[in-house]
Amino acid sequence: MVCLLLLAPLVLVDVPPLLDYPNHLARAFVLAFGGQDPVLSEFYRAHWSILPNLATDLLLTPLLRALPDGVQWVHLAGRVVVGIFLLLPVLGTTAYSWAVFERSCWWPLASALVAYNSAFLQGFLNFIASAGLALLCAAMWRRWRQPFPARTIAAGTIATAVLFFCHLMGLGFFLLLIAAGEIEAAWDESYASASTLFPAAIARRTLVSLPMLVPPALLYTASEFGQAAGEPQWRSLAEKFTHLLDPVINYNLKFDELTASAVIGFLVLTSVVSHLRVPVASAIVLTTLLALYLVAPFDFKGTAALDMRFIILAAFMLFASVLPCLSDRADGLAAASFAALLLIRMAIVGVAWFDRGRDLAQFRQTIAQVPSGSRVYWISAGPVDAPNFWGRNSHGLLSDGTRTDYHLAALLVIEQRSFWPYLFAYASQQPVGLTPRYAALAEQTTSLPDAEFVAACRSAIVPTQLDTAVCGYDYLIVLEAAALPDPGRCAPHRLSLIAATNMAALFRVKVDLCKTMSAITAPTAAVAHLSE
Repeated sequence: MVCLLLLAPLVLVDVPPLLDYPNHLARAFVLAFGGQDPVLSEFYRAHWSILPNLATDLLLTPLLRALPDGVQWVHLAGRVVVGIFLLLPVLGTTAYSWAVFERSCWWPLASALVAYNSAFLQGFLNFIASAGLALLCAAMWRRWRQPFPARTIAAGTIATAVLFFCHLMGLGFFLLLIAAGEIEAAWDESYASASTLFPAAIARRTLVSLPMLVPPALLYTASEFGQAAGEPQWRSLAEKFTHLLDPVINYNLKFDELTASAVIGFLVLTSVVSHLRVPVASAIVLTTLLALYLVAPFDFKGTAALDMRFIILAAFMLFASVLPCLSDRADGLAAASFAALLLIRMAIVGVAWFDRGRDLAQFRQTIAQVPSGSRVYWISAGPVDAPNFWGRNSHGLLSDGTRTDYHLAALLVIEQRSFWPYLFAYASQQPVGLTPRYAALAEQTTSLPDAEFVAACRSAIVPTQLDTAVCGYDYLIVLEAAALPDPGRCAPHRLSLIAATNMAALFRVKVDLCKTMSAITAPTAAVAHLSE
């Protein structure tokens, strides 16, 4: 029943409003069909290599190839994968709890309260999948480590390789769970036998587990991600404090705060009036994850919101690794209360996703007039640039103000077979790249500040960066077009309005600006032939 409730919003809209999801789906579409498509093959190429971020690509790409042709099947396959990834952490939490406490209860299922968390709603699907797989693999380890040590270590070695290809965060989480479990087992071993010293027990367990580290170490060394350079960027402790609610963030901040308060309050109250089982391994994992959240950077090697992911993992561990012990009556009352809480949260998600379905229909109505093979530039009117619009359309924002439509234009690749320069195609992170001609176009693209374009449309003053931004493109898409009082006034000598809805406006670039601009840089000149 819990799983069906979590999956219910996926039937309300064929493109779930997860921030990065359209980009992931477009990339899998290119990998599945781009090589045989004469249009897409002009823009994109497969770039398979050793990469630690492939969970979506490895599952979705063959699924797309197995289904019949048609855009509707593409979106069905995408939702199937999203549903699987959504359920994995909840199933992993339940399995790990059973492996630790050897009893079933409702508490691990309450992890459904944090299934629709900030990471999931931002579309970090590979991370979400790897977190669930890590819990499932760690449950296997806890259950079979003592009776079948050799086979369990062999299976754990395979698991580290699989988790490497899913996402590095899942691999690290699995190793942390294993290390904490081995520390706890070594402590119990030394306590049970006076002849066994704790350091000796730890050393022995570490030695026999070392083979598990060999595959991911070799894979990381050989990967482009391992060789990539990057300067970490940190958030302040004050900013980190404001993101402690990320595990429960969805669309209603007051109710998100209530959910967090209910979970923490319940655990504190249980520890005071009854009993809360917290094994040594659980305490180690929770403490480590919280410490890592405080010290981890926000961005490293192109991985954004890195620190936030540790607090998400800690939230699932609250349900997986601690056990409230209550009387039957109190236990039933608590279960009913959390079930009601989950029902309300899912209703909030369902309403927001249904409303986004109407926005999606308007967006499709606009882009339907983009011909196949077109080159499309993209601008949006964000909450800062268009507060009135977003005040009327708040279902497009998470409760912490995060937008969920920023990659919606990736649907141009799938549904119109057009070039969109912001497809996830980083050589060190994704198995798809741009062909040389279009890599040059993407590299020369100057990002026109959204605020400048919106202000220009309101004043009819041409923004100075517009010519450079759209040079080499056929069309310009503006998301949140209702923020523009009169789209037809937007740079009429450069742009021609084709279609406009509340959600998006489509402009045709009138002339080959690469030929008419008086100050063309070398990179821009390199792509001038694209418009010939």
